[in-house]
Amino acid sequence: MESIQKAPPDLVLLDLSFNGSPQPGLAFFEEVKEKGLPSLPVIVISSHDQSHLITKALELGAIDYIVKETLYEFLP
Repeated sequence: MESIQKAPPDLVLLDLSFNGSPQPGLAFFEEVKEKGLPSLPVIVISSHDQSHLITKALELGAIDYIVKETLYEFLP
């Protein structure tokens, strides 16, 4: 978190699945938004496709939520 505050990136690609659970990723996302970086654009990438997680990420300000399985459709 400290490195993001010192030198904010232009965009964050956030994988929610830390250790197989989306909760640490969502907690990190909430911390980023609460610590003075509310305008930092975040795209969430996750293997979890539950609607409550998608809704939560979008409510927190994610500009998109990509389910990993859909990414494979576009890879050769």
